[in-house]
Amino acid sequence: MAGFWGSRKTMETDRKMYEKKISADAGRLADGERQPAAIDAAIAHERLEQLVSGKPEHYRQIIRLRLIGKNCAEIAAELHLDERTVRRILAKLRRTRQ
Repeated sequence: MAGFWGSRKTMETDRKMYEKKISADAGRLADGERQPAAIDAAIAHERLEQLVSGKPEHYRQIIRLRLIGKNCAEIAAELHLDERTVRRILAKLRRTRQ
């Protein structure tokens, strides 16, 4: 079974995208905002794994794209889904999380 992020190639691509996003956000963090500790990141990753456990692959893809900053319209276009479907799945996952 693939992990939350899927294949090694996908993980590498996502890591590069996150690094770019982190670099872009660095200026805001300089203003006194708290950077997440490694343990916070590990906990968040574990919670995401639990959240999508047993769910279809497109749920994982939706979350992965949302985490890198894409909006619902962009996710829908990339995954060839209706935007309402993306919003419904995100809402369903939020309810599951609570």
